[in-house]
Amino acid sequence: MANGDKKSLWEQVCEAFEAEQLSPPHGKWREKDPTAVEIHENPATGYLRKNVFPMLLPSLEALLREGQKYGWFERGKSACLPYVFLIKWLYNHNPQRQGQGHLNFCDIPFVKDFLSNHPRHHIPLFLLLSEEEAAVLIQSFWRGYKIRVRPDVQELRQWQREQREYLDIRRTVAEFWRRQESRLSLMMMNVPESAPMMTHEA
Repeated sequence: MANGDKKSLWEQVCEAFEAEQLSPPHGKWREKDPTAVEIHENPATGYLRKNVFPMLLPSLEALLREGQKYGWFERGKSACLPYVFLIKWLYNHNPQRQGQGHLNFCDIPFVKDFLSNHPRHHIPLFLLLSEEEAAVLIQSFWRGYKIRVRPDVQELRQWQREQREYLDIRRTVAEFWRRQESRLSLMMMNVPESAPMMTHEA
């Protein structure tokens, strides 16, 4: 199939959906007169078809591509919410913003105002990590655990713990004597020069 005839992702999804539907009981559906549809079209339907769908359908197609890229359909949960992507895509592709730079979701003015009064909940770390990043963290933790449970490593950790306790004791004793010497120096400075000196008689 030539590149010009290649169907978009949205068209492929629509064709797959139609193929899954039950076939009509008496052959093909009766085709409607297109002129009658135009004559009796609801004004709201016409507005959606002419003004909303030309912008909404490409955004849904981009949403499907984004979901396939990051595996939204394979994972039960995801850090990226579909409505966040749609809001950002529709705002950045607004024809009235032509020539302006793309903004992140949190930098969109009305989103920023809303989040100032309704902060978003904290996203758990497991939703922010990809499968590769999560695998690296799990593997590094497991390797560290296997090293720490070795007898020789346990012995080394015990020796390090004892050394820290010994150094803490020495530091505590040194701090105690430093305070005592400081107190003694202050007492000697407060003694008047004319005070009688005590002598010890034999």
